Amino acid sequence: KSACGVTVNQEGHFLVADQVHNKLKRLQEFDKNGRFTRCIPCTKNPCGVTTTPRGETIITEWNEDQVHILNADGQLMYSIGNKGTKPGEFNHPAGVAVTN
Repeated sequence: KSACGVTVNQEGHFLVADQVHNKLKRLQEFDKNGRFTRCIPCTKNPCGVTTTPRGETIITEWNEDQVHILNADGQLMYSIGNKGTKPGEFNHPAGVAVTN
């Protein structure tokens, strides 16, 4: 209902950060033909999403004021940031990008 971010991973699959009426928070994956392949639950409000050359997925969590790094299986590896305005802190992070 409320897709916030989208990216394409190394396999050419689409990853969509999705929020449904502030109840269901998830990252959905679709193959090159648009078929649903899996769902990765998120904690708060996923917004920005991108992938790294190593196959990790990076998600910004809008209401959690953090950035989460997931492994290729969708498992949380670690999180960075807290709410605030000082270095290393976030105030509703939205977009995220990775450069090679």
